Amino acid sequence: MTNPHGGLSLIAEAESIQGIVPPHVRQPEGPFGDHYGYYSLQHDYPILQASHLYHRKDAVFPATVVGKPPQEDMFLGTYIQELMAPLSKRVMPAIKAMWSYGETGYHSLSTIVVEERYPREAMKFAFRILGEDGGQLNLTKFLVVIDRPMDLGDFRQVLAYALARAQLQTDLFIIANLAMDTLDYTGPEINKGSKGSLIGVGEPVRDLPHEFRGDLPYGANAAAVYCAGALAVQDPTYDDDPDYAQHLAGHRAVTDWPLIFLVDDADVAHKNISFLWSTFTRFEPAADTYATDTELRRHHPCYTPPVVLDCRMKPGYPDELIIDESTAKKVTNRWSEYFPAGNVERRRKPDGLQGFFLIRLAATSRAVAGGAALHRDHSPRNRPALKNTRRSHPLPLANTWGKRGYEFPKPHQPVHATMSKHSSPEIAVCSHCSEGSPLTRSVRRTPKTRTLAWTTP
Repeated sequence: MTNPHGGLSLIAEAESIQGIVPPHVRQPEGPFGDHYGYYSLQHDYPILQASHLYHRKDAVFPATVVGKPPQEDMFLGTYIQELMAPLSKRVMPAIKAMWSYGETGYHSLSTIVVEERYPREAMKFAFRILGEDGGQLNLTKFLVVIDRPMDLGDFRQVLAYALARAQLQTDLFIIANLAMDTLDYTGPEINKGSKGSLIGVGEPVRDLPHEFRGDLPYGANAAAVYCAGALAVQDPTYDDDPDYAQHLAGHRAVTDWPLIFLVDDADVAHKNISFLWSTFTRFEPAADTYATDTELRRHHPCYTPPVVLDCRMKPGYPDELIIDESTAKKVTNRWSEYFPAGNVERRRKPDGLQGFFLIRLAATSRAVAGGAALHRDHSPRNRPALKNTRRSHPLPLANTWGKRGYEFPKPHQPVHATMSKHSSPEIAVCSHCSEGSPLTRSVRRTPKTRTLAWTTP
């Protein structure tokens, strides 16, 4: 729709903030609780000088709750990944499946499934992800590459598969001196750090241990198995012994384990979401990777297992985000009010593309009832009829509710709207928000456009 104050056009079905971003002006921002699960530190950032706010009648304020996963933003990120998966496969057809883990803030850990046509081709796909231009995949800190489709959301299964096949001397790559996500504070300074990639393809090269037996390594207080081949070892803290990771890599008690996570609490290994969050958000590949022996061959560091990832909290890391107990209790008590129909469940697909937390029956009912309520003209032409798209539409649709493959089309999609002189210049009202208002609507159609003109009676 036309902007009453000039400038770019406005979207009739969305709220808009108009203003300017002055060049070279910075102001401090933070600390904020963020989706990494920590309080981001204070830094200088560009500012927006807002001049106008445009909104619909009874507008919904867009907001989300972030913090230590799982929070609302994690579910939104999960849905976005599934929604964009078909497009990703068109852009990168050689990559069969891909998943980034919301438990780690997304950028800290990702997995892809590939199919090698010739030896060592898997690393080409890793470079494809880390070199993605125009998106945020290039911010991935640690990437696992495998060659068999599976539920990528189950990282225990993914990591065990990769460890059984990876020759750590040649299949573990650490690349230093790179850009990092602004919210990742594991690097030497903000926006700087390193990346790692583990290639686990082909036939198995080792049998993985499934149970830890024997005495704990000297200095450790606990150990727990995360998955076959991966062991979590607890203590000492980084402040007490910053060099313990190197000592642990050479200890005979862990010789059979190809990968070890040095953590502050080994109990996190029993819960997948806690483990991923407390490990991959707390280590930087170039600074926190150790091995029994590291030898430079052909300018490539060759790591002799066990490989230890030091995932302990370290000086300079931001504080862990803590949920206010009273707020958490209030949300728990009102959960049935937020989701009165229940049926909140998580759906997963065999190729690792996790589904969104859908309230399936309630959402379907609301879509049908809401579609009827939004129309004054309930003729078949405007009725939100159920359309089967399983055969006719090759991609999942953003406006899909209920069972996959069925779409409820939007009741209206205005391309342009003009406001009368009697309308408030600060408020843009679209058709489905004008119920009960004194505004009436006239529609003028052309073969390529649909113009809505708003006037008073």
